[in-house]
Amino acid sequence: MAKQIDRISQVVREHPIGLLWLDGDHRFESVSREFDALGPFIVPGGLVGFHDSLNEELGPIKVIRNILTSGGYQVLTQTGSTTVLQKSSKGTTR
Repeated sequence: MAKQIDRISQVVREHPIGLLWLDGDHRFESVSREFDALGPFIVPGGLVGFHDSLNEELGPIKVIRNILTSGGYQVLTQTGSTTVLQKSSKGTTR
């Protein structure tokens, strides 16, 4: 997975991300690694969606809490088991 993220990171340097959807390995380490690698390439005002984001036993909710604590994102919506964050229009990163 780490090699795939490295390759994707190379691509998004040239093509910034408007919408990032994270739904794969739900362990904290994996979700955090994916967001850390790709989050900086989300455009100001861009969105990041996390599936299975309300289950306290899974990683997405913990990553979301870290992101919100560090600033630069706000909760746009929560519906079902999905949380969508919006990046600040000021262009701050995680």
